[in-house]
Amino acid sequence: VAALAMVGSAAAQAAGSVQSTTGDVGSVVVVRDGEIYSIGASDQLFPGDVIATRRSGSATLVVNGCTVTLDGGEEVTVDENVCDAAAVRDASIDSSGDMSFAGVNGPIILGAGAVAVLAGLAADDDDDDPVSP
Repeated sequence: VAALAMVGSAAAQAAGSVQSTTGDVGSVVVVRDGEIYSIGASDQLFPGDVIATRRSGSATLVVNGCTVTLDGGEEVTVDENVCDAAAVRDASIDSSGDMSFAGVNGPIILGAGAVAVLAGLAADDDDDDPVSP
């Protein structure tokens, strides 16, 4: 379902992509069209996207022909200034480690990459511990 939500922006021309991320699922997010999505390597980025990292995450983005690195607790907007070093700024993170974005409410929606990771983790049940019905 989340992958379908992200397709709506596919009509716009992609400005770049996520090269790599670190941290748990949800450590790197994009705010797109008023919704928050968890993103990972090879996800596309579009003009107007705000990419943010929680304190435990980082991301390397390739946007408009340049490489942008976000360390923990930073954010950047995909626009004509994204390649300027000053475009990367501190993310709005409260004392609990949650991010806040103006005008955005609701839970993080997992992107296709995050869904695939979670599906792989769920399928990797090779331990011999009993499971309660």
